Amino acid sequence: MGSHGYGEFSSTLYDRAGRAVQDWSSHGMMLVDRYGTIRGPEFGDPRRSAPMFRVFDSAGSLRAGPRLSGHDTTYPALDGDGNAVFWRDGKLLAVDTDLRVRELFGRDDRSVAMSRVLLLDGGRLLFALGDELLVFRDTGLAALDTVPWPCGDGNIHGNPVVAFE
Repeated sequence: MGSHGYGEFSSTLYDRAGRAVQDWSSHGMMLVDRYGTIRGPEFGDPRRSAPMFRVFDSAGSLRAGPRLSGHDTTYPALDGDGNAVFWRDGKLLAVDTDLRVRELFGRDDRSVAMSRVLLLDGGRLLFALGDELLVFRDTGLAALDTVPWPCGDGNIHGNPVVAFE
């Protein structure tokens, strides 16, 4: 659960009983991989430096990944190799488990109307940007990761997915 605004910029992990078990001094669009690692693109906080891609470690610490420009971000998807992929500030980015960023595509577009990223079989990826549907082939990404989110059925047992025929 994240708090962002009015002086707050934090995230808290709760157990099934609703007890807070971990706090972090960051907030973002989080992904959880098969090992329970929590990571994702950070939202901006004007009181701090530029936002980053972060790993939210189990001890409450944060690992800094690449700095991210801009603010508006598609909700990311996570592939089976641990790559997080998302659109931010005119760029389609993939961040691997070693926190290396790779730009898959870029164009001068600061649209704020966007969908979440959908990762399809064979490394295909699609998302909506404004009134366009962008479809990418040969991204080098693996299939969508198969692990469930901790929120259970609220995310239909996984990261964003769509059937493709």
